[in-house]
Amino acid sequence: MIIKGKGKMIKSSFGRFFKRFVVLCFLALCGTPGFADNITTSPANCNSTTLNTATGPATLNADWEANEINIAWYNDGEKITNDANAATQCTYDQTFSLPTPPTKTGYNFAGWKAMPVPSIYTEVQYIEFDGARYINTGIVLKDTANIEQTFWVQIDSSALNNFQTLFGFMASGGTPRYGVNVYQKKWMLGINTTASSASTVTSSVYELTYATIGTTQSLKNSDSTLVSANVAANALNSNTLAGYFGARNNNGSAVNYVSGKMGRSYLKQNGVMLYNYIPVRRNSDDVAGMWDTVSGSFLTGTGSGTFTAGPAVQ
Repeated sequence: MIIKGKGKMIKSSFGRFFKRFVVLCFLALCGTPGFADNITTSPANCNSTTLNTATGPATLNADWEANEINIAWYNDGEKITNDANAATQCTYDQTFSLPTPPTKTGYNFAGWKAMPVPSIYTEVQYIEFDGARYINTGIVLKDTANIEQTFWVQIDSSALNNFQTLFGFMASGGTPRYGVNVYQKKWMLGINTTASSASTVTSSVYELTYATIGTTQSLKNSDSTLVSANVAANALNSNTLAGYFGARNNNGSAVNYVSGKMGRSYLKQNGVMLYNYIPVRRNSDDVAGMWDTVSGSFLTGTGSGTFTAGPAVQ
């Protein structure tokens, strides 16, 4: 279970099972796709079924939920790993402790919420992009103000010299354009610019944040600034192109595909979440893709290549 939301001491209620002669009632923690409701011991979506066996026998099979679950905590897409107060497991009817409330300039912390992936999927650490598949986000950015975008990425060592776009688009005349790219072992951003990092990109894992603040755009790895440049307020006003994830939308055609591993990613503007991608594997057929908690959609991508799921999140 992934937690992000209302901050108070919480009791979980998982896995109680009651069986009587004519009534079967299964209680579980119920939620909906996307950002789930707050954790509660009074589920809103559970059902009870009354069985009338006057006309014949009925066979009932027990239905079970795990009595112990692992807990992961995230703040703005970044996993909290260094807080001794944060519980990592919970069993039935156990009160568990919360992380220290995070802080963010210009915002008030509203608490923790559960953010589950639907049970028909398994969350994985990353999706392997093979250089021939991408996701069309459908998001058309027309304003440069207050953009915040994160990526977990590990570029294949054999592809570090290639031009690859984690997210981007470009009109036929070259502008407007938007891109978080790697090219010839350098990070390159962003909106209508070709500013490149001084440091060399390796096949290590990068946890990137691209952001626009005022007239500045920057790309950071964790807290270290890789590259920054100026950005004009009206630079995207005429844009009509949706951003591609794992490639660049080149006036309607996909180019600059990513070869490597891509994990969690989100895009916000003015504090509003536009997409929030969680890498998953569909349990029924092992198809890999991104679960978008904003739209409640499973995105398997477009192109001639394939996505391959990484190991499951433990």
